[in-house]
Amino acid sequence: MKTPYFIFLLFFGVFVKSQSLKVDYDLVRNTTISTDKNFSSEFRDKILESEKQPEKYILYFINGNSFFKSLPTKEIQHENAPTKSGGTTTTLVEISVKQPVKVFKMKGDDKYFGFSSRDGKDFYKISRANFGSKVYKNDEQKIDKFICKLAEITNPSGTITKVWYTEDLPISTGPFAYGDFPGLVLKVETPTFVMYATKISETVNESEIERMDSKLPVID
Repeated sequence: MKTPYFIFLLFFGVFVKSQSLKVDYDLVRNTTISTDKNFSSEFRDKILESEKQPEKYILYFINGNSFFKSLPTKEIQHENAPTKSGGTTTTLVEISVKQPVKVFKMKGDDKYFGFSSRDGKDFYKISRANFGSKVYKNDEQKIDKFICKLAEITNPSGTITKVWYTEDLPISTGPFAYGDFPGLVLKVETPTFVMYATKISETVNESEIERMDSKLPVID
């Protein structure tokens, strides 16, 4: 009766020591961008419909380095009816394109490098895992087959974010810049979104991992 248990422990030990992970995440928004802009009702409806589907993200961890990215989303477009003014016909086309998320973290470094683009210029913006005061709780939650513990972060405005991490995978990394915990972060709950891991694998295809572009400027 002890043999299967021993085999499980042996397999789990290899999984942890491999130091190579790929984690798929889903992000579900609690708020919508459609209420923040002066969109036409038709365009707003298209955005609301698209936001019913979870956004997909992937975290890669290999040799102590992390790369977190969003998967491409479909462009949302609505062509309004033509309008005439002073003999000129104008057609307003509303387009929503989400900027890709790319976050890099290097082994032994507490900084996160987030890809950004503004006014046609690409660059990396440095951020650090310092969102506010952190309190570790006794709450536990099972995600996949891993027991996760809770840490609550309170920012200066009083907003609380719940971060669930597992010490079964003692790797200090996670989605976005949520990585300063004694284990892999598998779930993040904020007032605006909930992100949770849907699949954890030790099989990593290194060709999928993007490298930082040394030619781009870095802004602290």
